[in-house]
Amino acid sequence: MNFLNLYSLPPLISAILFIFLGGWVFLSNRKSIVNFTFFLLCFVTFWWQFSWFVLFNTQNEELAQFLVKFGHIGIIFIPIFFFHFIVSFLGEKSKFDKYLLYFAYFAGALFEFILFPTNYFINGFYQYFWGFYPKAGPFHPFYLLILSFISIRIFYLLVFSLKKTQKLNIQYSQRKYLLLAYTFYVFAVSDFLINYGIEFYPMGFLFILFFLAITALAILKYHLFGIRVILTEILIGAMGIILLVLLFLMPTGGLRMLLGIVLVLFLIFGYLLIKYTYEQEKRREIAEEIAEKERKLRQRAERIARELQHLNQIRNQMFLTGQHHTRTPLSNIKNFASVLLSGGYGPVNKEQKHALEVIMSQVNESIELANLYLSVSQLEAGRGFLEKEKTDICRLVKEQIEKLKIEAQTRGVEIITRFEKDVPLAEVDKAQLGLSIFAIIDNAIKYSPRGKGKVEVSVRKKDHNRILLSFKDNGIGIAKEDIDYIGRFAFQRTERAKRVHGTGKGLALYFASLVVKEHKGKLWVESEGPNKGAAFYIELPVKQPRKD
Repeated sequence: MNFLNLYSLPPLISAILFIFLGGWVFLSNRKSIVNFTFFLLCFVTFWWQFSWFVLFNTQNEELAQFLVKFGHIGIIFIPIFFFHFIVSFLGEKSKFDKYLLYFAYFAGALFEFILFPTNYFINGFYQYFWGFYPKAGPFHPFYLLILSFISIRIFYLLVFSLKKTQKLNIQYSQRKYLLLAYTFYVFAVSDFLINYGIEFYPMGFLFILFFLAITALAILKYHLFGIRVILTEILIGAMGIILLVLLFLMPTGGLRMLLGIVLVLFLIFGYLLIKYTYEQEKRREIAEEIAEKERKLRQRAERIARELQHLNQIRNQMFLTGQHHTRTPLSNIKNFASVLLSGGYGPVNKEQKHALEVIMSQVNESIELANLYLSVSQLEAGRGFLEKEKTDICRLVKEQIEKLKIEAQTRGVEIITRFEKDVPLAEVDKAQLGLSIFAIIDNAIKYSPRGKGKVEVSVRKKDHNRILLSFKDNGIGIAKEDIDYIGRFAFQRTERAKRVHGTGKGLALYFASLVVKEHKGKLWVESEGPNKGAAFYIELPVKQPRKD
């Protein structure tokens, strides 16, 4: 046997790499059926390639006669183990695939144990320039037919699994790489042409090396088979050993020198590659840790959001129930006080009359506040009911100003109005929108300086689809960091507002924002800062008349 046949070296390299990778995958998780079936695939591929290495180096025809059949012991089971590996890896074995796998093992056993001793499957050998090669027997095409069917089924399963997997999922990347690796392995089928007398040097070892490289890359990059250990240094070490062995097998000093230079360059390159791979792995581990922390934070935020939503629902229900039970006794108090004040239960003196008027005033204020609470709760709960009608917005604003005229005069605040002509009618709920406008103007008066305050109210047509209401004052203003919170939450008030007007509830502007939102409008506030006044804006849609 001449072990210096250079044509036999590629199958030897392929055999060593396959048994090495297969053994590593199996030892990383011996209990996994996926890892075990992959090892079986690598083992029969090793058997195939190593048999060809020995076959290409022998000159003995009797030994060649044995080796051409011996090598096919492994080759016969390659598609079977490949199919078993794929269905195990995908984890979804249909009845069809289950029966197909049984049939494949049965057919493999048939070819192995019944046809192997005969010449029906392998009938002698060809002798080519690189060495001996098996000659196909009459039953060999049936094996190729089974091989083709199983190969097509594997390809279908891999492609179909990609369509069912999200692209950002790591499983998608693993299956994509596995499909690419499998495609290269299938190209090795071209070597069967040589079994039928078509002479060319077998290139199957080259295609399966691509399979090996892509699979190793999937292990490194996407932790295929659950392996997270860096394999770059192991693969480079294996290649270094192979090059070292080849160095001693070279027939001439010149070839040994050339291969020695290649070995040195390979080791330098391998060191740099290992260093880079370790750095990449470290970055990936840090990125995975950050991603895991982000995932946990996101889950925690979602849980808190659900809890807040639940608490908000409880609060709304509490408001709805509490306000219902509060308004009834208040209404009764108001009715009895009204009867007493009118003398229905007998005459009242001056002091009693004053006391009853105070009671009536406080009860009315409490009822209005309870109604406001109820309206806010209903709007928050999505139970707001708008009774819309075509309304003159300018007139609606004037009505609210008229209600506040005495308060403005008492505080020495001037109300300036600017109403544009031809402002179109808008379909709104006059009561709720009127209360919202009242609240905004009332706020502007309260927070304007006594004796020199000014509130500018304007209504104009912004465009053919919208009306713009503006309410500007020269009061305490709003800090820029507080602007985004105005009207967004119930009971939300700035510290300056609390100092100027301590009895405010922080509810009116929130109610106004909910009402405007129910009208498909927009409410916002602008201010240049403290003591520079504030401007509130309401933008309302206008329903255009139909054109016949």
